[in-house]
Amino acid sequence: MTVRHKVNDEKIIISSAGHSRIGRREFFKNAGKSIAGAALAKMLPEWLNAEEMPKKNVLFIIVDDLRPELNCYGSKHIVSPNIDNLAATGMLFNRAYCQVAICSASRSSVLTGVYPDKTKVYWNDKHFRDALPDVTTLPQHFRNNGYHSISISKVYHDGFEDPKSWSEPLMELKGIRNEGKFPAGFPFSGQPTRDADVPDNIHCDGVTADRSIEVLRRIKNKPFFFAVGIIRPHLSYLCPKKYWDLYDPNEIKLSEHPFLPKGLPGAAMPYMNESLKKRTSSDDLRREFKHGYYACTSFADAQIGRILDELENLKLADNTIIVLWGDNGFHLGEQGLWMKATNFEATTRVPLIVRVPGMKNKGVKCNRFVDSVDIYPTVCELAGLTLPEHLEGKSFVPLLEDAGIVWQQCSFSQINGKKGMGYSMRTENYRYTEWVGTDEKTVGAELYDYRNAGEDINLAIDKNFKSIVEEHAKMLRDNWRPKWPY
Repeated sequence: MTVRHKVNDEKIIISSAGHSRIGRREFFKNAGKSIAGAALAKMLPEWLNAEEMPKKNVLFIIVDDLRPELNCYGSKHIVSPNIDNLAATGMLFNRAYCQVAICSASRSSVLTGVYPDKTKVYWNDKHFRDALPDVTTLPQHFRNNGYHSISISKVYHDGFEDPKSWSEPLMELKGIRNEGKFPAGFPFSGQPTRDADVPDNIHCDGVTADRSIEVLRRIKNKPFFFAVGIIRPHLSYLCPKKYWDLYDPNEIKLSEHPFLPKGLPGAAMPYMNESLKKRTSSDDLRREFKHGYYACTSFADAQIGRILDELENLKLADNTIIVLWGDNGFHLGEQGLWMKATNFEATTRVPLIVRVPGMKNKGVKCNRFVDSVDIYPTVCELAGLTLPEHLEGKSFVPLLEDAGIVWQQCSFSQINGKKGMGYSMRTENYRYTEWVGTDEKTVGAELYDYRNAGEDINLAIDKNFKSIVEEHAKMLRDNWRPKWPY
């Protein structure tokens, strides 16, 4: 059976095998770059076509190292009432994936709207403007269209800020950290986890919430694009004691799969942080580590709640698009790892929640694949802005109208490893990864079947899965953007 889905009055053919016969690049041409002016109005759902409404504001909340291990994602052991409420009034995306599980690389991709092979940012060591000096970023595009564009705390990675993006000098993370005044003798240095009975705004995220409330009050009468960076649950796991007390350490469960996959190729061997290995060398230390992560997740949730409450108090919520996004996930013992920077599910799958004024499908969970790079065109379309020509993602506005429509059948991630670049594709049942060396030859492959052994066994070397490997290898090359390296 073949399913046809119309986009811009052109038929996109989806084969019965479950993947598009046209590449992702061609899909972008059909579904993204042609959206402008009157064509945009025709594409928008009825609830987005109120021309008499003022410009919609945008509140973009970026949370560092946040896994989709939240109550609204089914993790009932996590206390996250504010994010849960946002999900209940917006749309939660169950299958959102970041393009690189590294802070700067992931954020650079999202905020420029292109994949890492174009930004050339794979770690936390380069600025995207080195490769793309004239690129128009997401906040810059709103600024160019009459919005007051402003940010606070970590939006771009610390040290790689982008003044062109903002209407006023950014409120840097470093300055916010300096505003918190820890009590004398506070045990800070060298500790991966720590609690203390102090107010929220002793910590930088508490200061961020304070400052965000001040900013909202100041800019409430102008259209704005406001990006807020929340640091926790990034290491170190420092937050007030009341959030630690939400969790009983005796009830914290350790991973049931604390080992690297059998048959993992050498090229896929992750970078191991020796310091973190020592700090997670016993079950007690591992539970403390997870305890700290959970506590900081709840602390972050509380600060997000304060910001969202002020949006309501100022009567801005009915005209503000809200996007909450985690820049990457984090291993909490899966594969025996306590880190990010892998192509595994724990680091590439991220939380994504979108709430739009007037949306019909409140509280709906979408199970279609979306890439984080798709956020840029989506937010622009929701705000009624034309899309810049350079974008490589595609708007998922149609999913906000109908979360069950035919959509892309995979998501893409990558990581620059010790022996080459790992290009990874997540499909309905599998994850397939190829490692490409500096000579542009394949130096390893991985295939994981999430219906059975999951990430415990690499099936790429199992002859019984040869046809699956070949099918996924072809899909990866046909759909990877901008061009498969060889």
